[in-house]
Amino acid sequence: MFTKAKLLILIWGLLLLPALYFGIELPFYLNIKGANALLYHPQREPRPLKWDENYQIDFGFETVEYEAWGAQLRLQVAQYLERYQPYVHTLELGYTRGKHRLALGTNAIGIGEDYWQSSLLLYPRKNEFLLENARLNAVSYTYLQENLSLKAALGGNRLSQAMGLLALGYQGLQLDFRGTASDAHWYNPSLISHLGYSHQAPKFSFSTDLMHKYVFDFSDRPSRNEYALAAQTSCLLAPECSVSLAAVHEHREYAPFDAQEYHLAINKAWNKMTVSPWLAYHSTDECLQGKLLTTYEFYPEARFGLAYGLGKPQNSDIYHEFILQADLAFGF
Repeated sequence: MFTKAKLLILIWGLLLLPALYFGIELPFYLNIKGANALLYHPQREPRPLKWDENYQIDFGFETVEYEAWGAQLRLQVAQYLERYQPYVHTLELGYTRGKHRLALGTNAIGIGEDYWQSSLLLYPRKNEFLLENARLNAVSYTYLQENLSLKAALGGNRLSQAMGLLALGYQGLQLDFRGTASDAHWYNPSLISHLGYSHQAPKFSFSTDLMHKYVFDFSDRPSRNEYALAAQTSCLLAPECSVSLAAVHEHREYAPFDAQEYHLAINKAWNKMTVSPWLAYHSTDECLQGKLLTTYEFYPEARFGLAYGLGKPQNSDIYHEFILQADLAFGF
């Protein structure tokens, strides 16, 4: 913990000193999210009540630019058991000349970002992405032209060893390939292919992600194929009232081999208050869940929420959960 704290202080210093010297404005932001949950499950004797919590602090600088140079820093402090651990989420230093950009840094990567079912409730909030979370420490080259971007990155991390990334983005279309020397689960070399599409309109939005992972045979371990499909949509039914749907299907080579989840939510706003009934089904435990979330917005960057939920897993009694959450942010 102390070593990580010293590392974060060093990173802050390396960014602050040049900024102060050259008189660069630093767009600092701070976001604090917290959730507390009380779960009541009558079959879990002798302790039918369970308390859980999740807190996360996110702070740093948006992109800082000086002439052709640009830097970005995002730090997080996340709860791990009874401790809070700081870590670097994103740190990048780049040089741009015309349509070409060369950068060096570290950042979190994955498939299936900004799905509403992962952010409507802060609890539980485990991963930033739906699929294939990883850390990429790399040097990258990006070619930028209006709505087109081409990116190549080479680096890795301790778990995946060497890693290479090729990505193409055009308007709402995203195509990328990620090769690793050691897959995070199978420890064989693997190739992940991803095709994503998103569309935004005034009253309708849609996004989808298709992923295929081929694990190469290596030593005495056989080759494998895994795939996943995720999609979400949101439609404005009336002023201040929208409906959102989402679905995820995964096929894996380990139990549970096939997993599906489906989500349906309606969001109705009255002034600063939003009420969101939410239904969800998870095939892994054949559990049907229902939640009712009420959120009050004190000001645009401060929200407070109360939620009640119940679920019915297969071969088990109905359980109840009560959730209290808050989301506060500011920047200058």
